[in-house]
Amino acid sequence: MEVTLSGGDELKGTRAPQELEVYSQFHYGACIKVDADSAIAAEGAASCGEKLSKRKEVTRMKYAAEEDTIRAEVKQKHKEALAL
Repeated sequence: MEVTLSGGDELKGTRAPQELEVYSQFHYGACIKVDADSAIAAEGAASCGEKLSKRKEVTRMKYAAEEDTIRAEVKQKHKEALAL
């Protein structure tokens, strides 16, 4: 137990974020939020699940249309997250 508490063992059940999640973490406020909020309002999504689904859909579309420099930056940050 002491080894685990001191950080000696790796924790099970943790996972690195996916590439799309890394993109969302760094670009949500600037690139995604406005479009996601308007898509949610247009569709009339009420439940948390519907809203989350619509946010993920908008994030996927925005990332697919993103410039190569942004995509390369996200890929690099994703690799760094996998290395941790």
